[in-house]
Amino acid sequence: MRQHMIVNPAEEGEPRRSSTRRPAAVVDAAYPVDRAIRRDVERRLVATVAQKDKAAGEQLSATFARHDLIGMADRALASLGLRSGNVIDAVTIYRLAMWGAAHGLTTPPPKASITGARRQTAAGFDLSGAGLDTAARRQQFSETLLYQAILMDLASEQAQKEGDQATIGALRKSAHQALRATGIDPDRMRLTANGFTPPS
Repeated sequence: MRQHMIVNPAEEGEPRRSSTRRPAAVVDAAYPVDRAIRRDVERRLVATVAQKDKAAGEQLSATFARHDLIGMADRALASLGLRSGNVIDAVTIYRLAMWGAAHGLTTPPPKASITGARRQTAAGFDLSGAGLDTAARRQQFSETLLYQAILMDLASEQAQKEGDQATIGALRKSAHQALRATGIDPDRMRLTANGFTPPS
């Protein structure tokens, strides 16, 4: 059931990339948290999951009702220099979560690599080009990614503890697809202090 709790990144919430380069407009990456928008993001995720597996959708809905997953993640991410409320951090967290699942990692990467990944995201992600020119759009986009990252981490951790190779394989495949959708090839790149880099 856990693999159904991970939304296919090709269907919802992946960063959009443009095939043509253009000067990025100055857009604030931060956004104030609107609880109504967060609830809408949760409803959309539950509906997407329920289309694939009704029981998994009900489980996810119950999880959202019981726990503030983003608040819990913030406490864990603070020591890594990341937080919610910012598009660049959300994209970085998403990429790192998918990278970890794609490679079967059970611990965070070195802090220097996390800092490098965030710096790389900040330099290359065009908020205006992605249509994130309002606080509401930034929150909806970011929290969709954050929830997917959190759910991927939780599902991967549980599958690793249980030695559930079928779920590990399904999550790894989903994570590979997610990374490739953002322009990162997990089979050909490395995560270094410069971010995600091709082999030298």
